[in-house]
Amino acid sequence: MASITKRFGSWQTRISYKKRNGKYATFSKAGFKTKKAAQLYSNSIEDNIALGILPNDKKDSHVFAEYFNSWFEDFKKAKISERTQHRYIITYHELQNYFNQTEIENITRRKYQQFINAYGANHAKDTVKKVNSLIRACVHNAIYEDMITKDFTENVELVFNDEFTIEVQQVRKK
Repeated sequence: MASITKRFGSWQTRISYKKRNGKYATFSKAGFKTKKAAQLYSNSIEDNIALGILPNDKKDSHVFAEYFNSWFEDFKKAKISERTQHRYIITYHELQNYFNQTEIENITRRKYQQFINAYGANHAKDTVKKVNSLIRACVHNAIYEDMITKDFTENVELVFNDEFTIEVQQVRKK
């Protein structure tokens, strides 16, 4: 609901709305020459709010590697084996090394493909598939939490190094 008032010779609008986390916030803008202009502006903002587009909506920034780690701690760690936990920790370190402080909102499909290309150059097919599936599950959770809108892991080409792929028969010979 908008409140329109006259202050210091110009019109101002103040809109109260509920944020994604359930808390209430206000958005205001001043400097309108007429009351009608303030009303039109308020109506457009309220229409956006109804569509889920919030004013000043800067979703919390999250460094990708840190988000992956917190997601692992919160959702996965308690119900997986120690070996699988180790796989998540290795993946976390790989994300830290490659993406550094890049926020999850700033990762594109192209950037993720470049990561897979670099990672796959020194890893076997199964390893690349496992790492991709862990990251993909994390990205799906980020979409569910409205942190990002697109799945940047969708349709990436998995790149791997055949030299690192060991067949079962080769392992038995050793």
